[in-house]
Amino acid sequence: MSAGARLSSKTIETIVGLLASNFNALKSCSLVSRAFCSPTRTYLFRNIRGIHIKLEMSTDPVDIIQSISPHVRVIRLSNDDLLNDHMPRIISNFSYLDTITVLGYVDWLSLPEEIVATISSRTTVSSLNLYSIAFKDLDQFGHLIQSFPSLTSLLLFDIRFRDPTNKKPDGDLGCKPSLEHLTVYGSAVLPIFLTTPTSPISLQRLNKFTMMEVFAADFVRVAMLMELAQSIRELHFRNIIWRAPDPLDLFGVQIISLVLHESDGDGESLHYLSPELILSWWLRTFESGLELKSVTLKIFIQSRSNSLFNVELWEKFDTVMVDLRALEDVNIVIRGPGMLRIMLGKHIEEHCDGLRSSNVLKVDTRR
Repeated sequence: MSAGARLSSKTIETIVGLLASNFNALKSCSLVSRAFCSPTRTYLFRNIRGIHIKLEMSTDPVDIIQSISPHVRVIRLSNDDLLNDHMPRIISNFSYLDTITVLGYVDWLSLPEEIVATISSRTTVSSLNLYSIAFKDLDQFGHLIQSFPSLTSLLLFDIRFRDPTNKKPDGDLGCKPSLEHLTVYGSAVLPIFLTTPTSPISLQRLNKFTMMEVFAADFVRVAMLMELAQSIRELHFRNIIWRAPDPLDLFGVQIISLVLHESDGDGESLHYLSPELILSWWLRTFESGLELKSVTLKIFIQSRSNSLFNVELWEKFDTVMVDLRALEDVNIVIRGPGMLRIMLGKHIEEHCDGLRSSNVLKVDTRR
């Protein structure tokens, strides 16, 4: 459809009718609407890049799909969508998809063959996000990933396998997509990518790695990943469950971010975190980050007794950071009760003289 082309008034009214009653769906849309004439843009956000279709509300779904299909780039599939008999036909109309998100809570093996085949046939996809899916085994998972030769971004959340045993792949190893960004929630799938013969992806171009629910053993795996992925420049960690691992070697890494939560003092809790110990460990790790350009700490505090109110800790932090000559910015974001976050912000600024004098330190205590 050329820019400025007019849709039929019936189609415009139908699209608007579908979306106007569902603000959340409208916000999550992914339809490039610049190609629509101004009456349409009145109702659709200018930067929308996709659309959520409710067939049961549509009086003429074929007309809608044919009208918007050249513009749809992103789709999100819920459990109901995956089991909808009409969905394979809908998806097959979208020839220019670049992102697929599957909000599963499903067993992949139990899905209709037609929907699996349709999803796997979208070879233009460059970003794949999979949430809460159980696969039969690593082969089934690998075949899905290798269905997308242009894949550059992969997010995996709560991915499970009935049979977690690594098997010799029967596919073409030359078809492995070269990821640039890998996000892993939980560590169940991380070992898959550390064994080259069984890995469904290539790590040669990987430059950004994000991980949540990080246990001590995972740092060993992350270190192995970094050895295999020599191009990694960004590391992001969330929800670290602490048991003092060996420091990472940050050679080549340019950007890193981490989150520190106030300890609840319960040493038996799986989520027991001592922010002071964690930051002390990171200081040892930062010493190897000679190419680091950006460091971001996000701190959540609840009480004045937080162990981050520690003069020696922040003086050591200042010393280590100042020695990193490539460093361009250190961002510390503090969240919590008003006075507490302001107090901690001032405490950090008072004891990071080197960073302040070089205009590298930025402390954000806004709500």
